[in-house]
Amino acid sequence: MPTLGQIFTQAGYECVHFGKQHDYGSLDGFKRAQQVEKELASNSAFPVNYDSREDVYCLEESAKYLKQYDGKKPFMMAVEFNNPHNICGWVGAFEGEHGEVEGIGELPPLPDNFDTEADLMTRSKSVQYSCCTHNRTRQSTQWNALNFRQYLKAYYHYTQLADECIEQVLETLRQRGLEDETLVVFFSDHGDSMGAHRLVTKMNWFYQETTNVPLVFSGPGITARQTHNELVSLCDLLPTLCDYVGIAPPAQLYGRSLLPLLRGEKVENWRQEVVSQWHTNREMTIQPGRMMRTERYKYIVYQEDNDEELYDLLTDPGEKKNLSKMSEFYPLLTQMRAQFKSYLAEQVDPFLTQEAVIDQRWRAHPVGYKHHKGDSSIDLYLRNIRPLEKQQDYAAVEKAKREVIAKARASTCKV
Repeated sequence: MPTLGQIFTQAGYECVHFGKQHDYGSLDGFKRAQQVEKELASNSAFPVNYDSREDVYCLEESAKYLKQYDGKKPFMMAVEFNNPHNICGWVGAFEGEHGEVEGIGELPPLPDNFDTEADLMTRSKSVQYSCCTHNRTRQSTQWNALNFRQYLKAYYHYTQLADECIEQVLETLRQRGLEDETLVVFFSDHGDSMGAHRLVTKMNWFYQETTNVPLVFSGPGITARQTHNELVSLCDLLPTLCDYVGIAPPAQLYGRSLLPLLRGEKVENWRQEVVSQWHTNREMTIQPGRMMRTERYKYIVYQEDNDEELYDLLTDPGEKKNLSKMSEFYPLLTQMRAQFKSYLAEQVDPFLTQEAVIDQRWRAHPVGYKHHKGDSSIDLYLRNIRPLEKQQDYAAVEKAKREVIAKARASTCKV
């Protein structure tokens, strides 16, 4: 599959990349700067780790590129700041129930959909037992309401760090006189749970806080100060960029060009749904899942036990009430199932052939995050497999992962 960098390099662009390289080959075609950690002053209430320290270097190198740009070739520059990803490290640093955090300042209120513990019984096992498969959820299982408010404040802090970095890149673009001839696109790979449903960071759930990400375009030919409500996806980014500069995109893409929308044109027959996918967490658990979002409704389904969730985002924007368990909404559920099956057929999505593989130890305690004890599956990964990856002993990594999956398949639930 041709990558964005390969396509634009072949078209005569200089493709350069700064920052996070969590890419698995998708950055082929870009000249990539190293990921280097540099010192950054911090308040003890907001400890920094590699995420924030790498962003310092990312900012320096991206600004340096713009300052030295000679104009001989058009450029495509990807600047990938880690933050607010440092929030993951914050969760680990403040694991378990705790009191006041010195220097953290005024705390924001909790979201309206914070305490939905009573509704947890109606949700999918992937959500009910996220404490068993995600170390960050596990680390927050004993938090009280104050701790979640501290978490929100920290998330806003790390988001502000990212905002300040982005501001400096854009200011450098302006100083070089390139603003009026450059398309700028701002987006995120995912969101953060922000305490909704007592969840932190992101994982194999599909709630609005983590799936609804910013996507902003600014530049020549783009109608200014407009907002669109059409259903769009990050998969639309590549065909949009190709369309913008007149490059033919690869055939048979799921995504489609957003350029007509960005020009303020009315587009007939726009897509009726958009889909997000989940498969595995470090291959410690295989939990295939899909989310299909329409203008009003959200349908979620996992391979494990064919677990389903259904939300009316008009009347229940906080996704507090799972309608899939209510008999009066069965006609709506049937309709959403049919639309989802049509998507699977049209896009040749292999979801129905994928297998859920979860060790039953991760399903053994009573439902409720407060009941969790011991490790999560990611703790085992960090302890047993991550060191092998750092040693680049890939044969041992594959062997260890195969053993994990084999043990999971053989497991039986002991409640």
